[in-house]
Amino acid sequence: MSRMAIAQPIDVALHGSAERYGDLCVHAIVDARRSFSHAEVFEAVRATVAAFPVLDCVYKPRFFRDLWIRAKAPLSDTVHVGDTGDLEAETQRWTQRHIDPTRERSLRVVLFPSGSGTRLVVSLSHLAVDGAGMAAVGHVFASHLHGVPPSLPVEPRRDLRRALDGLQIQHLPVLARDMARTVLQHYRVLSAAPRERPYPGDGSPLASTRHLVFEAAEIEAIRARCGPGTSVNDLLVAVLARMGAQRSSEGPVAVLYTMDLRRFSRAPHLSAANASTILTTVVPRAATATLQDTVEAVRELTARHRNSLLGPAFLLLPVALVGAAPHALIRRVLPWIHPVLIDLPLRRGLIFTNVGRLDHGLGPFAEGIDSIRVVGPNVRGVDVPAIVAFGHKGRVHLELFAPPGLGEEALNELETELRQALH
Repeated sequence: MSRMAIAQPIDVALHGSAERYGDLCVHAIVDARRSFSHAEVFEAVRATVAAFPVLDCVYKPRFFRDLWIRAKAPLSDTVHVGDTGDLEAETQRWTQRHIDPTRERSLRVVLFPSGSGTRLVVSLSHLAVDGAGMAAVGHVFASHLHGVPPSLPVEPRRDLRRALDGLQIQHLPVLARDMARTVLQHYRVLSAAPRERPYPGDGSPLASTRHLVFEAAEIEAIRARCGPGTSVNDLLVAVLARMGAQRSSEGPVAVLYTMDLRRFSRAPHLSAANASTILTTVVPRAATATLQDTVEAVRELTARHRNSLLGPAFLLLPVALVGAAPHALIRRVLPWIHPVLIDLPLRRGLIFTNVGRLDHGLGPFAEGIDSIRVVGPNVRGVDVPAIVAFGHKGRVHLELFAPPGLGEEALNELETELRQALH
């Protein structure tokens, strides 16, 4: 990336939606057994920013094309040493601290020396990177921190063309078909049951989070009960469908989940980009009676998604429709689009992001990690919690995130429903 680069369409949409739905910043909290100095962390950050130039930039809205422009502030501003007097309180303070990508870089690292070990709070703005991009940044950062090369080629480009370069001209008819199916998907969501029993609110001005860990043996026993070939992703989508059915009375149930479009690239690579999409499963209510029935229905639905081009179509359709429009105009019309594309589905279903197994991404740390947590994405302005899933050392971690206004009671109900839906 030169001193400036044109923002991608997804960047524009995220920036234009931040005032309504929050900055979607995500924080990874890693407790490492090894002690790292400020100098070591800073050099790892320097190398990571060199690998992903967008992390050395700030976002500048413009009329025709928004830009990523090289930040003028010193890179040292991205690395901080936290106060270990009250480690948990200080960690929480940093995870509640906003990153404004129009004024500062989209990466921040806070170092907490802790005896012979170190706590690292790595914060990233969604305006620069999606979930898979955050995992890529984390892997490259960990690699440089431990002095080993990244396990995959690092790609500085972050456009959709690079993420989808495995698609060929023969895929165009299927892509056109799935663009039409994308339009119809919004009508199918309308058929899903709206949530009749809302999550309780307490007016809290701050977000609330909860971290759940399921041991490998427990997850494997549930997967075996649901039939051979049951993936963790399908299991979690099924659980959320059953949870949604408990808060409505009739009609099918919607669940929104994210898909990383890098799966359509020509070769595996690490990129700091926004190359993910949101797909919706509409599960028949009759299939939510038991977990086994729900998993079977979800398995068929998600297989159709994987074997289609619905993921790329969901993003490429709006790009094709408004890609040439001035970015200022796109930001202007977004408030008119939010009720249909975001609010309507969220009134009907839960949304979750499955980051996948982190063992590979955290490989440079090897066995040197005591624990890892995720806080975020920092959503606001919605009345439903979000769920982020990831795997590590065979365990499945679920982070429950209640936006401001909901609070602990909403998380209590969400956790109870989740555990009930697993059985």
